[in-house]
Amino acid sequence: MTQNHPTRSCPFCRETIYANALVCRFCRRDIPLTRGPSQRARPSWLPLLFATAIAIGGAALLSCELRRERRYWDDKFTFLDNEES
Repeated sequence: MTQNHPTRSCPFCRETIYANALVCRFCRRDIPLTRGPSQRARPSWLPLLFATAIAIGGAALLSCELRRERRYWDDKFTFLDNEES
C-alpha cells in the first residue's frame, strides 16, 4: 500500500485496508459503512413527538379557555335575561 491513501484495519481479519474500501481484499467480506460524528443518526420521531405534544397541549388549553369564556358570557346574559323579566 502506498502512503498517499488513508488506511484502517478490517474489522473481521484485522488486515490493513484502504479507508474507503467497501470489501476487504484479504478476507473478501463487505466492510460496514462507518459514520462520522457529523453523520450520527438521530431519532426522527423525537421532533415529531415534541410537535405533537405541543399541538395537543395547545388545543387543550384553548378548549379550556374558550369554555371558561363561554361560561362567563352565558352567566352574564342569563343574569341580564332574568333582570329584564
